[in-house]
Amino acid sequence: MNPRHILPMIAMLLAALAFSCGSSGGYSDVFAEAEKRISEHPDSATAYLESLATDTTWTKDMRESDRARFALLRVKATDKAYVRHTSDSLIRTALAYYENHTGADHYPEALYYCGRVYSDLGDSPTALRYFQTALDAVPDNEENRKLRCHILSQTGRLLNSLRLYDKAIPYIEEVISLESQDPDKKNLIYNLELLGAINFHLKNYDVSEKQFLKALKTAKPEWTAIIARQKMYLAALKREKGYHKEALSLIRGVPESINDDYSGTALGYAARIYMQAEKPDTAYMYAFRLAYSEKGNNKKSGMQLLLSPEFIDMLPQDSVLPLVKRYRDAIEDFVSKNGDHRALVQDALYNYTFHERERAESDRQKLQMQKKSQLFYVLPY
Repeated sequence: MNPRHILPMIAMLLAALAFSCGSSGGYSDVFAEAEKRISEHPDSATAYLESLATDTTWTKDMRESDRARFALLRVKATDKAYVRHTSDSLIRTALAYYENHTGADHYPEALYYCGRVYSDLGDSPTALRYFQTALDAVPDNEENRKLRCHILSQTGRLLNSLRLYDKAIPYIEEVISLESQDPDKKNLIYNLELLGAINFHLKNYDVSEKQFLKALKTAKPEWTAIIARQKMYLAALKREKGYHKEALSLIRGVPESINDDYSGTALGYAARIYMQAEKPDTAYMYAFRLAYSEKGNNKKSGMQLLLSPEFIDMLPQDSVLPLVKRYRDAIEDFVSKNGDHRALVQDALYNYTFHERERAESDRQKLQMQKKSQLFYVLPY
């Protein structure tokens, strides 16, 4: 070949390569850096991505695929930083692209974070639908194991919050099986605890106790809050089974070791256990703390305890009427929310059942195709 023709051909090849890569070549390094920050430091990743979002000179040349990936990364960073989602606009931007490109690598992840967003927004049926679709879309292999674990766990947690306990169990059991392989055991403990709590609600006390004991055995000594939660649930189990001395031994110091969303639950269990142990002063202290706590979890239970015959005489006279009014307001609020919750449960159960029917039909068709394929190879020519 004439050397004079080589340089123009190389230039044409480079131009074609640049055109095929488009703007993605300029964004891939930034997206990789964002993924690294999300994994290691979610808070700084959120700030990093938001600063990029305000740079119009950087975003103006984005193709649709770039915008979808960038929007998904921003949602992911927010979620990993435990910041509650308040809008679905970003995830809708991502999904608008990925739903038309279902073969894209990040399609299952986009579905998962769509579920996370709608879960935060309080739309449980929609969240459940996206989690289930994500579970169908994610390849069942080692590369996608972590994402599959997230989807399974969040599906189980959502079904648990909707009190669809029997439906939640298979998802949590599967994620526990997968997470048993991980060196970092925290997520495993959280799901063992959840499975224990679900069985506790179903009054499967022996099964429940086994899960809490396994979580307790797996926890590292420095994970004090996690250990305290397992002792809290074990104490509640012992109380339900009538072992009041064991319950009292387990609950000692537990409410003081829990400062998160479980604090109200711990205070409620402690008040009832100390009351049954005939230690009214300590029981009253925990009930009072629960009724007047800043966090809303289980306040109603604390007020109910204070107004019970065992405690009402211990209340100052001028505080009884205000407490009765607060309790009435709490009951009215509960009834109102419970009606909405019941509608959500019915809607979510319909979505779940419909999706399960679709999945069963899909599995049936696949099985038929396999049988036909096998028959084709067996039949003689």
